[in-house]
Formats: sequence, structure tokens, C-alpha cells
Amino acid sequence: MSTVSCSRKGMGMWIDKRPPTPLPIYFLPIFAAACGHDIVLPPNGKIGSVHSPYFLSEYYEPDVACLWNVKASKGQRLKIKFDAINLSDNSGSCTYDYVMINSVRFCRAAPKGGYYITVDRDAKIIFRSAPGNAVKHGGFNFSIEAIGIHIH
Repeated sequence: MSTVSCSRKGMGMWIDKRPPTPLPIYFLPIFAAACGHDIVLPPNGKIGSVHSPYFLSEYYEPDVACLWNVKASKGQRLKIKFDAINLSDNSGSCTYDYVMINSVRFCRAAPKGGYYITVDRDAKIIFRSAPGNAVKHGGFNFSIEAIGIHIH
């Protein structure tokens, strides 16, 4: 499992990926996605933490876009359990800062029951924070688990 975080620096974005063995820091143009990645879970696999950049420091930066493409094994789907979500969007419709799983947006509250289950084996997860000048307090954290098609 790797932890991915990002921040804006001048005319670009720095990426800091920390897998089990350290990797160097890379510089990308501002138009590149600076966080998120493709995740393929083995049968009944689980990822313990997917979170907004700087979640552990209880803030996130403005003008960030992250994309995670998650895929479960054939015959399974994904259970995304929200451990925390508190984004600075007060629009009531998650217009500015949000986490979107497939086509459903979340910003201030977790889904009913605290988790979201995909219809099929794929999930496209997008985190977006609106432009601005100051860091924003809060963030999100969730785990992802591959589960069987039938839920009892």
C-alpha cells in the first residue's frame, strides 16, 4: 500500500509517494493529476486507508484534483467505508469541495450506514477542492474492501 499526497509549488505540483520503500519526489506540470492512482484488489482484498492529501494534519489545500481508479476481482464489488469526511463545502450540494464515487458526491456527511457499495467491480473516486488562497480544515479518510456480490 502506498500513501499519496500532493501540494502546489509555483507553476507545478509536487508528488510525494511513500510506498514500503521510499521513492524520490517528482515534479509535474500543473495540469497533471498529482494524487490518486490505479488500485487492483485481489479477491477479498482490502486497502486500509485512502485519504485526502494532508488528512493526518487535518487540512487540505485548495485547487486539488485527485483520481483513484479501483477495481475488484471478477465476481466481486467494492465496499467503501467512510471513517471520516469533513470537507469545507457549505453549498448543500457538494459543488465546490467533494469526494465523488462513480457519480455520487459526498462532502459533509458519509452515506447512510457509513459505507458505499458499488454496483459492479469498479469505482472511479475523485477528490476535488475548489480554488482559493488558504488551506482548508478537514478532509476525508476511508477504507476499501472487495466483497462478494451477495450481501447478507
